Amino acid sequence: MFSFTVPESGDPFSSIADAYLADIRCPRTYRDAPGNEEKRDYERDLEHRFGYLGEFIEGWGVDAVVLLGIKYCDSHGYYLLHIRHYLEKLGIPSLYIEHDYTGGTPEQVKNRVGAFIEMLKG
Repeated sequence: MFSFTVPESGDPFSSIADAYLADIRCPRTYRDAPGNEEKRDYERDLEHRFGYLGEFIEGWGVDAVVLLGIKYCDSHGYYLLHIRHYLEKLGIPSLYIEHDYTGGTPEQVKNRVGAFIEMLKG
């Protein structure tokens, strides 16, 4: 989400504003599908929306992903479903944890992450 580059040309405040409005990858940010086809291609749409994740996964040698969802944010939850499909397409296992901004029960999270790690060790 915070890995974009702000252009150094033009008005710096406008450049920063444009970068925040256009480059932050958030489920509430609308993105056009690639091309102007009448019928959308789900696989191309996934690549268009989440290709940057594939680049991170390849560049950093990622073996698995822990997805943190924000409880009560429906658009975030819906978006994560598509991210999971994209990760599955890449063959990357993922664990989904829902978060509600409270301390909650850290032991439960610790147990789930621990079980995920054991599963990866196989």
